[in-house]
Amino acid sequence: MEYRNAVFVVTSEDSCPIYNVGEEIQIQDSAVSVDYEKPVCLILVRELHKALAKKPGEQRFTQMAMQRASFRCPGCTGSMRFEYKKERGFSTLQMNLLRIADKKARKRHVEALFKHLRTMQVFELLEDHDLLDLISMLKLKQFDPNKVIISEGTRGTHLYIILSGKVAIIKGDNEVIAEIGRGEIFGEMSLLSGEPASSSVHSRTVVKFGTINGKDLKFILNRYPVLQIFSIACWSTELK
Repeated sequence: MEYRNAVFVVTSEDSCPIYNVGEEIQIQDSAVSVDYEKPVCLILVRELHKALAKKPGEQRFTQMAMQRASFRCPGCTGSMRFEYKKERGFSTLQMNLLRIADKKARKRHVEALFKHLRTMQVFELLEDHDLLDLISMLKLKQFDPNKVIISEGTRGTHLYIILSGKVAIIKGDNEVIAEIGRGEIFGEMSLLSGEPASSSVHSRTVVKFGTINGKDLKFILNRYPVLQIFSIACWSTELK
C-alpha cells in the first residue's frame, strides 16, 4: 500500500490560517486536493510530497502501521498534524452503497439549506454557486429550549445563522433586550472584534443553526468581498 492514492485527516492544528481539525486532505496520483472549497496550501503540498518522495521500500507499511502514520506541517503562521485515514479508491460493495446513500442525503441537505439561505438578506448578493460553496463550510447545530448558547463576557468562537426556532438576547441580570428567529445572525461581533460577547444568548425553543468558526469566517469574508458589507453594517449598528 502506498500514499499515492490516500486520504489524510487533520488531527491537530496550532494557529493554522486555513485548515481545521477533522478536515480531509486527498491525494490521487500525487495530486493534492482538499474539501470545503478551500485553497491548497503550498507548504502542505511540499510536506506531502516529501512523504511521497520516499524510497519505494519506505512507502510500504502494514495496515496497522499505516493507520498510525502521522505527519507534521510546519506551516507559515502556525502548524498542524495530519494522519493517514484510508486508501483512496479501496471499497467494497457495501461501502459503495453507503457512499451513494450518503451522497444522496447530503444533496437533499444542501438543497434544503440553500433554500433557507437564499431568502436571507445577508446572502442575497451572492451568486447561487458562491452560496453553495459557502454552504459546504457550514456546520449544523441544534439546541433544546432554555439552553445557553453564548455567555456574556466569553470570547466568541462561532457565527450562528438561525435556520429555525427563536433565541433571546440577554444582558446583565436576565434583561431580555431582543428575541430573534429564522434568518437572523448572531455571534459575529465578538468574532470580528475579538472582544468578549456583550450579551448572552439563550434558546427559547428548539433551535437549529448553521455555524461558521472564526477562521472560516475570515476566509469567507476574504473570498466573498460582498459579504464585507454585512460586517461593516454590523459594526455600524453596534456603534450607534
